[in-house]
Amino acid sequence: EWVPLSKAPKPIKDGVKQGRIPSRKMMYFKIGHVFEYTQTDAREKGIEVSDIFKRYHRDGGMENEQDIRDALTTLADARNVTLLDEPLDEIGTAKGCYYPELHAIALNPRNSSIEDISVLIHELAHAELHNQERNFERDQPLTAPEKEFQAEMVA
Repeated sequence: EWVPLSKAPKPIKDGVKQGRIPSRKMMYFKIGHVFEYTQTDAREKGIEVSDIFKRYHRDGGMENEQDIRDALTTLADARNVTLLDEPLDEIGTAKGCYYPELHAIALNPRNSSIEDISVLIHELAHAELHNQERNFERDQPLTAPEKEFQAEMVA
């Protein structure tokens, strides 16, 4: 019977450390309930994000913002990626999405302009790394967490 090492008696813990008793690593997930500011219409109503939430949201602007946006649009055009004016369906709190079957990207209309730039880079990474052609070339499909990790590392 497998027992968490934290709950095992001292002789068992010592045996595991010395390699006399086999062990294995297990990953567990627990359910967590989260309330997220972007699930509200506070931005649309002009309600400021509290100091607690400010670190989780990118607000403000950046130097040459329009130039960066234009460069990303040019990149999307060059890679034949369609930038949709709005998502095909409600995407909730997701900042954006890539539709591999359409080779298209949509951004959440509730994003701030600075969020749009970072999310567009993330979604362009999906378009390049996880399009249908690339997925077909792989011997083994990537998991959703692997795809998200790759896209986030690019962004």
